[in-house]
Amino acid sequence: MAGKRLQFPGQEYVFINKRTGENDRGVLPSDFALSNEFAKWSSHPDYKHGGCWSSRKFINAKRRLRQAGLSTTGLLGRMKNLRSDSRTVAKRRGYFPILTSPEEMVLQWKKQKGVCLACSQPLIVKLVHYDHNHKTGEGRGFIHHSCNAAEGQLKDLSDESLLQFIKYIRPCLLEN
Repeated sequence: MAGKRLQFPGQEYVFINKRTGENDRGVLPSDFALSNEFAKWSSHPDYKHGGCWSSRKFINAKRRLRQAGLSTTGLLGRMKNLRSDSRTVAKRRGYFPILTSPEEMVLQWKKQKGVCLACSQPLIVKLVHYDHNHKTGEGRGFIHHSCNAAEGQLKDLSDESLLQFIKYIRPCLLEN
């Protein structure tokens, strides 16, 4: 294969998805550093004109796959990122990090069938929180960020206080 095809403003251009071989044909924007419905400009200091264009179609397809946990790294890659992010936060906040491996997290995700342990509503893999014990690092499972925040606020309540809170909040929830 010859070298990479040069991109010039206003020219017809064909992007080729390396993974699928799919083509996306259109006209590049009228000047460098501009974007249009076909191509998005990405700044890059090492490139001659300070960046390059990428296919919006392929960018959006990649984003959808990533959000669904189906990108080239798949669900395991999402779990690795989730664990890494969580460990960074744990270190900063001074509690025990997650001990569960990414492979074990994938098994837990499949076992939960994409449903929150706290509220039994569907989860979106890109937006989940992996709940764990901050004292031992032992994983509990996947929950929504809002469910995790609620758990953090309610964890210190006694059983009696928690039941009183539920009695209080139930009419408020029915109003909506």
